[in-house]
Amino acid sequence: MANYGDALAIDMESYGVARAVHEARSDPGYNPRLLVIRGVSDLVHAAPEGEDGDDDTAEVNNDERARWKNYAAASAAAFAAATISEYLST
Repeated sequence: MANYGDALAIDMESYGVARAVHEARSDPGYNPRLLVIRGVSDLVHAAPEGEDGDDDTAEVNNDERARWKNYAAASAAAFAAATISEYLST
């Protein structure tokens, strides 16, 4: 947090894949590429100041996450398609 105090999200799941790609680069002729594109739909509503989180806060989070999940997935897919198209055209 000292270095990235303004970070909004952290992607821990892709670390294993990125590490494997990095370790596979031992041969100069083998240079795999990795691009991680994620659609984030996890919205978090904090409990009002001075109150602990309760079932109502969790329910609001779950409802909003369900509403945004398809949008986040479609946005990530569209970005991935455009990125691949641009990469292949160069």
